[in-house]
Amino acid sequence: MKVGILGGGQLGRMLLQAAANYTVETFVLENDISCPAAHLCHHFIKGDIQDFETVYQFGKNLDAITIEIEAVNIDALDKLYSEGVKIFPSPEAIRIIKNKIVQKEFYHKNEIPSSNFLITHSIEELKKLTHFLPAVHKIGEGGYDGKGVQIIKDLNCSNIKLVWGHQTLLQLSNLYRRSDVFVFPTKAEGWGLPLIEAAACGLPLITTFYSGHTEFLKDIMSSCVAVQYDLKEISCPEYQEFYPAPDGNFGKWAVPTIKDIRVSMRKAYDEYSILSTQAIKNSEIIRTKFSWANSAVKSLEVLKKRNLL
Repeated sequence: MKVGILGGGQLGRMLLQAAANYTVETFVLENDISCPAAHLCHHFIKGDIQDFETVYQFGKNLDAITIEIEAVNIDALDKLYSEGVKIFPSPEAIRIIKNKIVQKEFYHKNEIPSSNFLITHSIEELKKLTHFLPAVHKIGEGGYDGKGVQIIKDLNCSNIKLVWGHQTLLQLSNLYRRSDVFVFPTKAEGWGLPLIEAAACGLPLITTFYSGHTEFLKDIMSSCVAVQYDLKEISCPEYQEFYPAPDGNFGKWAVPTIKDIRVSMRKAYDEYSILSTQAIKNSEIIRTKFSWANSAVKSLEVLKKRNLL
């Protein structure tokens, strides 16, 4: 029996561990070749689980398909199901569980016990429902592993946390993993390491498109929201001290306003489902194209080309 799994994360890995007890030939479709499930399946196929043609071609010669994450192309599963491929859970069920709002409404309509819920579409609506707090706020579609999930105790911003001082790699990793989006309205960057780290972790970015970091942002525009800015002459004394300019031309900075940042954050909130999905896809581009190893190779090539090595 040939069984396919859409997604190669931790749940896919556990599925494969259980499948080892049976006479099953396993296939995994996943974009990340280093995913947890990659080395446990019989056949690993690199591909986008949200692309119709990729999912259809992957499944048309299989006996059955299951999923380890809801963010899959359900239309392709519908077609495969109509052609006799067994789908677990059914495409109809996946459509329900994929969207938290649809899921909750289904529970309510069919009298399935579930916690009380309210549906909101804006912060203005939420402000009128403070009697329901504290509550867990979940994005309708696109959230996973804590992404798109927030505990709201009240609306006075008491849940804002400031992190100071040196952070270990583990602490930084946890910070990125627990975030829904990375806001970085920088004036200018030589490269923008925090931005590229956040992008590699699969976070949507809210940032200015100016100076060095545009070198990698141009490859992942679909998961970025641009912050508008005004170009202003650099007049910062500290900057001028460390980066002297004999001709008096210190260059310009991209200077956004609070309103610019607010507008961009609102856009990211309204389009979060699309941005978060694209951010996961784009993280592979960053991890592959801009890895430390590839960066080192590129640096050596440039140095050799300029006869510096």
